[in-house]
Amino acid sequence: MNQDLNQFRLQVSNDLSLVAPQLLHAKALYDLIQGQRLYFEAWLSWVERTKTLSDVRRFIREAQAFNEGGQRLTAFVNLQNQIVGSCGFTRLNMRHKKGEIGYWLSEPYQGRGLITRSCIKLIDFAFSELELHRIEIRILSDNEKSKGVPIRLGFQKEGVLRQAIWLNNRYHDMEIFGLLESQWTNMKKVDLGEGAVS
Repeated sequence: MNQDLNQFRLQVSNDLSLVAPQLLHAKALYDLIQGQRLYFEAWLSWVERTKTLSDVRRFIREAQAFNEGGQRLTAFVNLQNQIVGSCGFTRLNMRHKKGEIGYWLSEPYQGRGLITRSCIKLIDFAFSELELHRIEIRILSDNEKSKGVPIRLGFQKEGVLRQAIWLNNRYHDMEIFGLLESQWTNMKKVDLGEGAVS
């Protein structure tokens, strides 16, 4: 992989981009989490451990290290120069040419297609530039809103991991969705790409 993922920037549209995490993002990210802590804690296990600005800075430094090593591609959703969420690869395995997309979005910005459009660009990048063969998305079974994204993008539901995640004092099932490079290429060839999934 020849990509420097700490310099990553992917333009999604005129006012929407995915950008690699920088320490200058720490205060905006901290404020975003603090303003919606109860909402985020319902779905994201890491929020409980992110309580101070120092925690956010530590997360960003760790994300930069994993990006540099090629094990992840952490990126923030930047809308009109404002951080409103994250959309990237929580795992990259270059030996097996596969990755797992993870995303979250500030509640007031949901329902606008921001994550779907970001994922389209990210998937194109992953298959063409990172030369991945397979992409997965894993989602808590009761998160219906989030499950709509892989379905719109043409992923196939491949199974359920029973009681795989401990969150909010109970176990949750997790559903796995998969997409192969050949599927994505075929969807685009028959004009089922951006027009069908945006």
